Amino acid sequence: MVVATLELGTANDTERILILDEPVSNLDVANTQRCVDLIRRLHRDGYTILLATHDLDLALNASQRLCIMRQGVVIEDLPTCEGRRRGM
Repeated sequence: MVVATLELGTANDTERILILDEPVSNLDVANTQRCVDLIRRLHRDGYTILLATHDLDLALNASQRLCIMRQGVVIEDLPTCEGRRRGM
């Protein structure tokens, strides 16, 4: 689910931000993969994407950084590759 899209900046220097909340909830495997592919394509096209999910596999496969929270407090903030190395 898309929560918000934002465009910040001037006409010559615009930051495009997409905020997603549980974007693959209730999707089957094929559509989950299509969604992950779309997220990656949007990032390649210049979008900054903030993705909230409880699905650690999705986070590890569709992101560059992990920010793990517990009860609203950040307990980990690390590159995704470090999360994979730790076996998250």
